[in-house]
Amino acid sequence: MNYSLNRSNFILIIKLFITTFLLSSCSYTSDYLNTEKLQDIKVPKNIILPIRNGDFDIPVINKTNNNLFKEKPSIYPPIQILEMNDGKSYFNGNKGLLFINQKNKDIIWSQLIDIINLNKIPILSNNKNIYKITTNWVKLPKSYEKTQYHGKYVLKLKEFNSKLALTVSLIGLKSGENIIKSLYYKKYYTIKMLNDIIMGLSKENHNKQVKHSNNFDDIKINIKSIVNEKNIPILKMDTSFDVAWQRLEIAMNTIGMKINSSDKAKGSFNVSYSTPIWQKLINKVNHKKDSSIIPDGDYIVQLGDLHDHVTMQIINPKGNILTKSLNDSLMILLQNALNK
Repeated sequence: MNYSLNRSNFILIIKLFITTFLLSSCSYTSDYLNTEKLQDIKVPKNIILPIRNGDFDIPVINKTNNNLFKEKPSIYPPIQILEMNDGKSYFNGNKGLLFINQKNKDIIWSQLIDIINLNKIPILSNNKNIYKITTNWVKLPKSYEKTQYHGKYVLKLKEFNSKLALTVSLIGLKSGENIIKSLYYKKYYTIKMLNDIIMGLSKENHNKQVKHSNNFDDIKINIKSIVNEKNIPILKMDTSFDVAWQRLEIAMNTIGMKINSSDKAKGSFNVSYSTPIWQKLINKVNHKKDSSIIPDGDYIVQLGDLHDHVTMQIINPKGNILTKSLNDSLMILLQNALNK
């Protein structure tokens, strides 16, 4: 009897399971009927999306079909404008720009002519009155392809605030008889010419510095106490800025000026002056209370680079420049200290 009861319960459970399964299978919604109809895939422009055997595949391009590209792709890598220690360089629009921390046009112009002659660049016209050079067709180096290019340039030098601005413009680019209009190639060869000029100017500055450093010890500096055109008392040194700077670092310590800080870019020294021991001994022997050249204290020594000479002003903490009489006394000591 127990067996019969268990069997009937089992059959009942099976029937309930089957009934539940069938009911759940028959219950559905008709939402799928509202879905959009199938349509072609719209591929974004310039994206290749072929389907082959159910897989995405990029087809092999037929090299004989030249209509696939509007222009030949460039294989040139990006070109970087070189940095210059004494200036800043940019590419703006279709021009290369170089701002040089220099005021004398003639010096930079002379160096520019030397660079042009060294690189054997043919000149069509050279107008020094307006500092403008137009080149003839320049044979440009082959970099990453066998095509030979020729370019024509205009170089202009003008004053810009307290600096000089050199503009390099590529006014023509051709390959054989074909005129090249590609903006990429124009930019590439404009920057290439600008970089050649930057390297030339940097080399000139380096050679100048090496020459000066080798001859610093043999240069005699003449120093004068004068009043400039604005009636300001100054010390004038007939030498270059680099020579004056190097010698003063040693000479000022000799006469009792201790250098606390310096900034060569600004041409300034922050110094503290105290009467030297030898001066104090002379005062003691001569029974003089104070015969120092300038009062003890902190001063700013400001240099000015005028290329053929260097000016020097000494400014006290109150912002006053030393008088002509004090400069006269200081000149004698510096003359000896600078040429030791």
